[in-house]
Amino acid sequence: MKRDNDFEMSRIAKASTSKVVVETHMDSFNIEKVSIRAVEYATGKMVQAYLDFDDFLLISQDVKSGRMFKELASAGQNKTLSMGGTANSKNYNGMPESRIISLGMSGEKVFLTLSMGKGKLNQTGLIQPDGQPDLKLTVAMTVDDCRKFFITTEAFVNAYLVTLVSKQMKQIAQRREEYNRNNRG
Repeated sequence: MKRDNDFEMSRIAKASTSKVVVETHMDSFNIEKVSIRAVEYATGKMVQAYLDFDDFLLISQDVKSGRMFKELASAGQNKTLSMGGTANSKNYNGMPESRIISLGMSGEKVFLTLSMGKGKLNQTGLIQPDGQPDLKLTVAMTVDDCRKFFITTEAFVNAYLVTLVSKQMKQIAQRREEYNRNNRG
């Protein structure tokens, strides 16, 4: 597949229906987050949310092992994977914006949902929803397609981390070598 622009080049995994597409992107890897975007084809409306690497990897392990699907089936309701947002949103005139990523299951289908709406800060500074979301985008997929979505993204996260650790190890070795040169006595 030919990817002509930065947006497409940063895409990792994709799940779609006739109305909505959800994708993971690596354009936020430099801040150690996975970007997840849902876009409604007809309107172009989008919800973009982020998962920290460690949270994403834990969720991915639960998806790969099947634990997530058992939990979703027994709970009979959506599981919130991430609740966050921004304190000063352009969409809400500088007020907080809530973004939520959740997974649900019905029968053999898994539903990945991203929602966005007005938010409020709690006592600890976390952003919580303030009412119902203004935009909620959902993609249904099979269990295997959900696994592929998470496994593919996990592979990119792990590859990035290997590269990052290698670079950090080289920097540490260079600093140690420089220190040893400067402190020989």
